[in-house]
Parts: sequence; structure tokens; C-alpha cells
Amino acid sequence: MVVKVRGPSGEAKVETKQVESNQFEVSYEAPEVGNYLITILLYGRNILGQPLKAVVVPPTNLVATGVISGKGVSGQVTGGAHAGAGGVVTKGQAVSGGAHAGAGGAAGGHVNTGKPLPPDVASTLVFPELCEVSSPDGLGVSPQLDDDSLFLSVSAKDKDGKPIIGAPCQAFATLGNKKIPVPIKDKKDGTFEIDWEPEDEGVHHVDVLVGGKPVKGSPFQIDVKPTASKKHSCLEFKHLIQCSVKVQTFHRNGKPKTTGGENIKINVKGPDGNIDFEVKDNSDGTYTVSWEGHPGEFEVSAKLRGHHIKGSPFIYVASFSVKK
Repeated sequence: MVVKVRGPSGEAKVETKQVESNQFEVSYEAPEVGNYLITILLYGRNILGQPLKAVVVPPTNLVATGVISGKGVSGQVTGGAHAGAGGVVTKGQAVSGGAHAGAGGAAGGHVNTGKPLPPDVASTLVFPELCEVSSPDGLGVSPQLDDDSLFLSVSAKDKDGKPIIGAPCQAFATLGNKKIPVPIKDKKDGTFEIDWEPEDEGVHHVDVLVGGKPVKGSPFQIDVKPTASKKHSCLEFKHLIQCSVKVQTFHRNGKPKTTGGENIKINVKGPDGNIDFEVKDNSDGTYTVSWEGHPGEFEVSAKLRGHHIKGSPFIYVASFSVKK
């Protein structure tokens, strides 16, 4: 039997020992973190599931323990990198703290040291089914965006649900044929924040990937609704004054009316054309016309049954009053 282990810097030193007639023990050293490929030849042929893949993570004081299982594989492994298939149990004496072995039904461990892993190593450990995407209030991803910004939290997890630090995270949105990048902030603790303000309304499909793998539920469908934007909204300061005039109605005999209810038509024009105004029936024969405007000249007209009343249209000059 021949066993070869190739790492980031080339082939590693391997020792093979036959412990029983049909069982071998293989030891090798991994001088650095990264991906390792293990090839096992029996009578000059690759056994089932070759090559195997092991991922060596940075050292830690803890020791990871894994049980190898799968077709033709049995045994328990402690320490660093490990893999097995075709009746062969392998034991790695590499970096203490564990590694993840991946082919032929092998299972491994990942020890979180609190430090970032190399991106390629961290990406290998990502288990997308356990990666979480939610809003900061924990209510999940809403299918409708009524606010002007989309806030999401993304967490990178391994197969045991442990945080993975160092895995890259990407996100982008699709609206029709338009692909839109979505900004992401890496919090350096295995989580990411998305704070994105869409510029277009409509149904967006938002893809979120951790370690190059789509997380559970991705792409997320989000319907961006019309709403005021905090990014573009602003305060406008204008010098405005309250204007008002009173219209008095009279009987045919020239005496003032003391009741309301007349269908009086009012129109107010300012320097920039017609403006909005309010008419209040005071129920005593008078009507108060009020509006808000800038200092300047205003034309106020009042009509009864289609005809201007006496003196209509009126010219009203509005100016600031200074209080001392």
C-alpha cells in the first residue's frame, strides 16, 4: 500500500505501518495550515473515494476528536488531519487542534480559536444549511421593504453550528436583467452586516453567499415599496407668513347678513400663480379666507352666483411684521 499526502507546499512526510492483515496505520506531519489531498494506492490502484481531502486549521490547546465512518471505514482518530476509506484508517499527527476530512463518508472537527482562518480554509468548513440570515430584531428576512434601507445580519457556521471566522461573504441583488452589488461589513467575529438602500422599486432577488456557497433560503425575494428616502430627503427653510382676509356679505337692502351658508367662490393668486387656501364660514354673514405664503402681492377674488362681488378682485400685500 502506498499513501501520498500533498499540502500547500508539496508532499508531506508519510509513515505507513501495518497493524493487522487488513489494516494499516498512516502518520504524517502537516507543517502548515491549509488543504491537503490524501491519495491511497492498494496494489497500484486508487481505492474507493480517492483522493481524500483534509483541512488543517491553526494550532490550539484543545484537541479535536473525530470518528471516521463510511463504506469500508472504521476507527477513531484524534489530533490533527485525518481521513479514511477502503478499509484503511489514517491518523494525522499534524497541528494539534483538529482538521476536517471530507471524502468517503469521513467526518472531522473544527476548533474555533477566535482567530481568522485563511479564506480558502474557512470556505471549506462552511456549512451553508446552518448559516443564518436575519434582521437585527431577529424577525428573519421580510419579503417586503417598507423602510428605505435593508438591514440584515449574516453568520458563518460550520457543520456543528460553530462560528467560522475568515470565510468571505458576498451579496448581490437582481432586478430584472440588472445585477446590483450589495455592500457588506465584516465584523471579524464570524458575522456580517448588510445595510443597503435600493434605488429602484420592485421585486429584488437578493443572493447571499458565505464561502462561495449560497446560504439557506438564498436568493431572498424582497419587494421594495415606494417610500421617502432618508438619503435624499432634506430640510428646506422658507420664510412663510399667515395671510387672511374676511369677506362680508349683505342683504339686498344693504344691511349686513348675520347668517352663513352662501355658496361663495374664492380664488387666490400669488407671485407664482394660484395657491392653496382655506375658507371658513363664520355663520355670521362673514367668511375668512386664509393661506400661507411669502411676503408679496396677492390677488383675492370672491364671486357669488358666478359674479364678482363689490371690489373683487382685491389686492392684498403681505409683509413681515417686526415685533419689538
